[in-house]
Order: sequence, then structure tokens, then C-alpha cells
Amino acid sequence: MKNGLTTFLCLLLVLVSANSHADEPTGVTETFETLPRGPFTELSTGIGRWSTLSGIAAIDPTHAKSGKQCLWIQGGEQTVVELELSDEVDRTGDLRFWAERWTSRGPFEFRIEKETNDGWVEIFNGDQTVRVGREFLNHVRVPLRDESIRRLRIRCVSPDETGVLIDDLRIAPLVPQRLVGITVEPSTWPVLIGQPRNSLLQLRIETSGQLEPLSISGITFRLPEHTADDLESLKLFQGTQDSLDSAELVAEIDSTTINGRDLRLDLSRTPLSLDEGVSFLWLSAEPKPQANIDEKLVTVCESIQFTDGERHDPSGQTSVQRLGIALRRGGDDGVHTYRIPGLATTNAGTLIGVYDVR
Repeated sequence: MKNGLTTFLCLLLVLVSANSHADEPTGVTETFETLPRGPFTELSTGIGRWSTLSGIAAIDPTHAKSGKQCLWIQGGEQTVVELELSDEVDRTGDLRFWAERWTSRGPFEFRIEKETNDGWVEIFNGDQTVRVGREFLNHVRVPLRDESIRRLRIRCVSPDETGVLIDDLRIAPLVPQRLVGITVEPSTWPVLIGQPRNSLLQLRIETSGQLEPLSISGITFRLPEHTADDLESLKLFQGTQDSLDSAELVAEIDSTTINGRDLRLDLSRTPLSLDEGVSFLWLSAEPKPQANIDEKLVTVCESIQFTDGERHDPSGQTSVQRLGIALRRGGDDGVHTYRIPGLATTNAGTLIGVYDVR
């Protein structure tokens, strides 16, 4: 009887939890994956009807943020694409999408307008904020918050056959943010002396919702005892792309404050807020010039603390990394690129490196 009651209560809790999320209003997303490739005059999708009023707009099968296709607004003298929103779209939230400017050459204009009962009104100017860069560096968020919106217009001016790429366009209502999941990705690359950024661990944190965004107040890691002897500093980087090079520094600890095996990054003074979607965090190390390259760095993320008092102990593999030396890096001695290294060790143990300098 007791086991049956326990099972019933567990099922009831699961159903209540599922229904609490099911009751939240959901958004509409267009990934452009199922649409016919090439230029279009009109397209019907779940989010609404797309029309090219001037210039050239196309479904591009060679670029994408996710999947294989995206929307390409090709610019020129002026390309105007209009989206007549379907009745199912909730206009009280935000318009979100990933964007990539094709070229840094001017001229460049990128604007979004809305049509309401009062006519057309500009709601976004991306002339300066939408940047050039592969892998869709720009996560654009445009507040709508207007139930009377009937249509949206996207305008682009640029050199011919360039313009803007857009992917994973979403219109979603405002709901409280919640944690979807946390994944720990270990690093297998060696930690190199002479290289300022070396990933020890990557945290992939996914959230949904925009209201009352979650914030991280602290992260606890476990490191080897010899860490203070070998590392100049430990740094925490945050980004919306899966790229440490483009991530932003948010916290730093020098070797004098690295003590023992447990390291806690206290972020309570300036908590890390999380945007809806996927955020990336990296624990990065900069070795000392005299670091012992015979040692290994073993890193574990033990817990993540949030400002609402919640604590999460993510499960993931341990990072086990060797130390090494960055003999040559792009930019050293004014040289753009070093390629095709030839490495040899003499009988005396001296390492000789030969490089193709370009």
C-alpha cells in the first residue's frame, strides 16, 4: 500500500510539473529548413506570409546558424521583405533572430518596422550593431509588445549580393525564465605556456523565457594541488557563441588567491545574467612561464550557485590536460601566420622547430 501511494504521489508531481510548463504560452520559430531554396516573391510559413517587395530575398542553402538553410536579404539599392504575421503569433513578446552581415563594405542599413493601426513605425536600427562575422555573431532581440501589429518589414541597403543573413527567427511571449539544462564539456587540448586563453572546462547553460532572468552568483571548481605553482591566473569567460576567442572576460583570479583544491569564483557582487537560449562559460588558464610541463591539470566543475538560492551540481566528464609550450603564434614578430611546423628533438633533449612563415 505504501509503495502504491508513493508511486501515485510521484506521478502526480510529474504531471503537475509538466502542466505548469504546458500552461506557459509558447512562441513560433522559423528555421527556414523546409522552404524551397533560391529567390522568392512569396512564401507561406507557420509564422506568417513572407513577401519580397523590392530587391532580392532568397532561402540560402550554404549558410546557417543551425541546420543547413537561412534567409538571405541581399541588400543592393534596397531590399524590402514584408512578414504578415499569422493569427497564432503572440505579439506581446519579442522578435528574436540570429544575424550575420555579409561584408564590412558600405553603404549599410538594416532596419525593422511594424505596421499598426497608426501606420508604419521603425522599431529596430541595426546599422551599427549587426556585425560582420561567420557563424552568425549577432543575436538580435526586438521588443514588440503590441497586439495591434499586423505586419513587419525588414529593410536592407548594402553592396549588391551581400546584405544580411538571418536564421532561427522566433516570436515568443514574455514568460519567466527557467533553467532547461546544464552540460559540462571537458577540454582535451593541452594548456600552453605563452597562450593567454586555454580552456579547462566549458559550461553550456540553456534557458527558456525572458522575464526575471536567472543569474549566477558563484561557481565552484576542483583543481590539482599544484595549480598555484603552475598557473599565472584563472579566468572565466562568457559568450553566446561556441567560441572562446570571441567570449568576454567576466572574472579573474591570480595565482596568489588560488589556494588548495577547491576554487570558488564569487560572482555575487556582479552576478552573471543569462539570456534566453544557450549561454557558454569557459574556465580558462594562463600558465606561468616556468610551469612544469610534466604535470597534468585535472579540472572538475562541482557546483553552480544562482542568486535565487538554487544550486546545481552538473554531471560531466573530468578534464585531464597536459601542459605544453606555444612555440609560435600568429602575430609573433609581425608575422601573420606560421604553418607546417617541423619538430625534432636532439639527443640532448633540445626541441627544434621549423616553420613555414606566411
